[in-house]
Amino acid sequence: MTVNGTTLLLAGVTKRFGEHIALDAVDLAIETGGVHGLIGPNGSGKTTLLNIVSGVLQPEGGGIAYGDKDITAAPAHRIARLGIARTFQNLRIFKRLSVFDNVCAACSGSGGTLGRFGGLLPRRWRYDEIAPFLSFVGLLERAEDIAQDLPLGAQRRLELARALAGRPKLVLLDEPAGGMTPVETDHMAELVSDIAGQGITIVMVEHKMKLVMGVCERVAVLHQGRLIADGTPGDVQADPLVKEAYMGTRGSDA
Repeated sequence: MTVNGTTLLLAGVTKRFGEHIALDAVDLAIETGGVHGLIGPNGSGKTTLLNIVSGVLQPEGGGIAYGDKDITAAPAHRIARLGIARTFQNLRIFKRLSVFDNVCAACSGSGGTLGRFGGLLPRRWRYDEIAPFLSFVGLLERAEDIAQDLPLGAQRRLELARALAGRPKLVLLDEPAGGMTPVETDHMAELVSDIAGQGITIVMVEHKMKLVMGVCERVAVLHQGRLIADGTPGDVQADPLVKEAYMGTRGSDA
């Protein structure tokens, strides 16, 4: 089911919610490395696709391969252990824990030192392993702050640090710049590019087209659950089907 150079392969993936078809026989190949955008009007199925790939939901039809492994029916915890991490459109952080403890909790599920011993290690040792992730997202100086006291942009960077703490090979980002200011969005664009520069493959759902077109090598477009375009940013922008899709009425995302 896999092909050389492909990290993630979806073949005929279908998902229904009652009579509503959220994903309609989607075929999509994500090549290894780089940043891959996933866009489309609200309600097109973007978040549903990320939920299926990450094991939050199960498809009714089709299959999914990650490298040489069939993950179609795999539970979320197994998919995470295979090296797939994600962030959420609605933040999934521990708001009453410190920034440090948020990343520590995520890191304890990885295969590193914390994965074996977790909270049994002295705080100094845990700090040494977690500090690089906090430094990467610009939160090292706020390590002891309570997560809910951070502004939204910083909370999104914290969630990104949590995703990276498991040392993934593939990261799924669901609107990583949602609610951010233009300056914060530019910072997030730099972080996404830096992550890709470390050899981590990224699939990013995002409505901010400047961000998508600025950092993505390829962009796939969903509309009413169907894949209507997949190509370079320039090709997608010029595609008449994409232009038509974005002229439609927008609802809530599936």
